[in-house]
Amino acid sequence: MNEIVLFIVIWLPWVVLIVLIDYFKTSIKVLAVLIHFYKNKVRKPKNKRFLLPFISIVIPAHNEEKGIQRCLNTLIKQKYPQESYEIIIVDDGSRDKTATRVTRWKALHNKKMTVHLETYVVNQGKAHALTLGIEKAKGKYIICLDADVVLAKDALLNSVLYFENNPEIDAATGNIEIAWNHDHELIASIKTKAIPRFLAIGQFFEYTNAYALGRYFQSLNNSIFTLSGAFSMMRKEVFEQVTYPNDTLAEDMDITWQLHMLGKKIGYIHNALVYVDPIISLDELYSQRVRWRQGQLQVSGKYCKEIVKKCPIRGRRLLSFRLFTDHTAGFARLLWIPMILLFIQVDLYSFVTVVYAVLLMYVSYILLEGLRVIGMYAISQSSTKVVIREYFWMLITVPFYRFIAYFFRLSGYLRVYIDGKSAWERTGPIIRFVERGHILKKAMAFGIPLVIISTFAFEHFVIGKY
Repeated sequence: MNEIVLFIVIWLPWVVLIVLIDYFKTSIKVLAVLIHFYKNKVRKPKNKRFLLPFISIVIPAHNEEKGIQRCLNTLIKQKYPQESYEIIIVDDGSRDKTATRVTRWKALHNKKMTVHLETYVVNQGKAHALTLGIEKAKGKYIICLDADVVLAKDALLNSVLYFENNPEIDAATGNIEIAWNHDHELIASIKTKAIPRFLAIGQFFEYTNAYALGRYFQSLNNSIFTLSGAFSMMRKEVFEQVTYPNDTLAEDMDITWQLHMLGKKIGYIHNALVYVDPIISLDELYSQRVRWRQGQLQVSGKYCKEIVKKCPIRGRRLLSFRLFTDHTAGFARLLWIPMILLFIQVDLYSFVTVVYAVLLMYVSYILLEGLRVIGMYAISQSSTKVVIREYFWMLITVPFYRFIAYFFRLSGYLRVYIDGKSAWERTGPIIRFVERGHILKKAMAFGIPLVIISTFAFEHFVIGKY
């Protein structure tokens, strides 16, 4: 009887239901995306002829000397006619050689295409830089692009064709993928080191799932939660009604919800591939995820009342469901591990039973990742399929990566609740561990014996009576 009660109270709501929710959500997503993808694949393409319009590409840059030239080089290699687009780079108070490198690049290529460089001495934030660039844009469509991304050669052409063939679309996000087969020093070094490779492959599967499946699925019912800051495209007239705000850390999510409240339709351009470099440091990953979560809470708080009043039921459900999966379900995914350790400590279950339970959870999440990969592989381009085939075996490590990511995500929420400070950069756990090493050594010297004595006393004087 006690085991039934434990199952109903602990295992069912905190473990079993969370796994079932993940499987149900993933199955629906994969099925819907596959049906839509193959249905549109066999359908004859629209026979439309039109002149390719002039478009504007806005690139905010702050201390981007390492990556901006690589980004610009991929723009000049686009299949889109060079006379039909302009590049507007806004140097937002960089303290490195960003402006110098752009100036040199501009001198080489300005005859082939229109390149503008706007330089500001004081850093005023990405949103401010985007707004300045958009004000100067002359194109029919405006693409907001991060300075460190790499575009596939047909990304611009496919994006414009998507908008021209879908006049009901007001804004859209591209297909963001982790760069892996690109020939530069970072990727080459990652492949030879265990921890960076673990983080990079985890992000590769994470991003591919989030865009190739996630954004694709959300676009089917106009419920895209966030336009990617790395690559987003909008009709110029849309910016007469919305703007990138400077009062949150998630300007991309903020403008997305402005569009939703206006009833605009947001799409996803599956064949506009945009590559970003992986983060290969736990501290940098932590800082990024805390920033994302803080921005998410800021935007949610900012528009909570307006979403309830102005958004359709779909929009309200979208926000509540996303916060549920990030808060409640994320907390549950982390909670079951200390719970299982507690079960061993207080003799609720045998060690063998707990080991079986852990293995069962682990296998369940590997199979869940496999289900996602099936959907991702079926609709991905050949370059992505090559990476999936090569590193399919590393799916066994992805549940560990996701556990770390969930921990950082939850930590981000807690950091916001505790200190409430807005910061683009956050000190990661590894740096803090090193900085406070001398304090930790003293704490461990007293703490470990204390834990041992407390555990012994609890087992023999409390549990022993029963």
